[in-house]
Amino acid sequence: MINKVSHWTNQAAKEELKKSLLNNTVSIINTDTVLGFVAPITKEGFLNLNEIKGERGNKPYLILIASPKKLPIFINVEKLTTAMLNVIKHGWPGPLTIIFQALPSNPFYLKSSQETIALRCPQHKELLELLEGFDGLFSTSANKSGEQPPKGQPSTIIDFSETMNNSEAPIRIIRKGAYPIKDLEEYYGQTFTQ
Repeated sequence: MINKVSHWTNQAAKEELKKSLLNNTVSIINTDTVLGFVAPITKEGFLNLNEIKGERGNKPYLILIASPKKLPIFINVEKLTTAMLNVIKHGWPGPLTIIFQALPSNPFYLKSSQETIALRCPQHKELLELLEGFDGLFSTSANKSGEQPPKGQPSTIIDFSETMNNSEAPIRIIRKGAYPIKDLEEYYGQTFTQ
């Protein structure tokens, strides 16, 4: 079952959305990028999302969070450099997904087989309010795996995971999207690699 929320201004719809997510239901919502599926970051939420999205191989879902204050739930923040923190400070909230090295304690369904985790803080007031009530929510474009995503520009994806272990390792660009790479490079103080 999918719960569709089309009007963020409707308080009853927002309450229904929160309730359905607490029951591990997948919902379709408008975000600051593309129309997306969201689900709670539980094993049941993960399995329900897989059922709708179809075969994805080992590709993990990104996780939406309310603010950088939620980072310690998922990553060792002590491994973040000043330059990384500067990117987070300027890039969030916004259409920027960052891949980090995940905490070993994170369950398998939150991270990739390489022990990485993809996090994003969206620039969407009502969605941020919803996220305050959760550690995070799985998010993915509202389409079957392998099909074109709905209209809209997806988030830019950059990878901090290697640099968290080795400060000499460059930041990698995984996908060019709505957040300009050149701005992120300015915040970081160095160019990224493809």
